[in-house]
Amino acid sequence: SVTPPLGSGEQLQLRIDGEASGEPQAGTSWSLRNVLRGGHNLSVERLDAEGEVIARSEPVHVQVMRPFNIQNRN
Repeated sequence: SVTPPLGSGEQLQLRIDGEASGEPQAGTSWSLRNVLRGGHNLSVERLDAEGEVIARSEPVHVQVMRPFNIQNRN
């Protein structure tokens, strides 16, 4: 959730390792695809109606791991 709630025209921009991921949006969830294995820093910027950054979250470090299929384990 966003506190305080987004105002008129405000949007959120997800950043992965400092690079914008997708277009700004009013929603608070993202589906990520094709993120390379390894460590990544995720952060979110709050944008005003003109697209200017008015707030930024602290980065959160995540570790993306290779999918593991336990059924094919030998």
